[in-house]
Amino acid sequence: MYIIYIRNGPFKNLNLNRVAVLLEELGWQTGKFLPKDTQKLGIHELFSTQPPYMRSGLAAKIANTIQKIFIEQGCTQEAGYCVATGTWKMSLRYGHRTIYSLPYDQYLEDGKPVFENLYDGATAANTTLFDYKRDKFGRRG
Repeated sequence: MYIIYIRNGPFKNLNLNRVAVLLEELGWQTGKFLPKDTQKLGIHELFSTQPPYMRSGLAAKIANTIQKIFIEQGCTQEAGYCVATGTWKMSLRYGHRTIYSLPYDQYLEDGKPVFENLYDGATAANTTLFDYKRDKFGRRG
């Protein structure tokens, strides 16, 4: 289903195109699930962390910094594109809610899943949303 977009993607590297097309699909779907009062949406994509930095708190620091920038820029909501289970769970702990999921067994190239047996057990790419007016800031759990 996605093979044409992957093969004609913006990069010379097929794996980069696979990730780029996945993120594009999440972006395209996001608009369908936004609250009607969305005025300015900030979007962040953190899809890879080097092993030495995993579980070091780096992603949380990046997320906090991005949120401050979005607020300073007048964003009313923020969306996160989570391709890894850890990022998705972190987003939920910080008050985001999932608005769209693309199961990896439905992200196909030549009829086969593009991503299988991922190191963190991820089964889907998820779009999360945090509404600055409605949602409560701060970590949960």
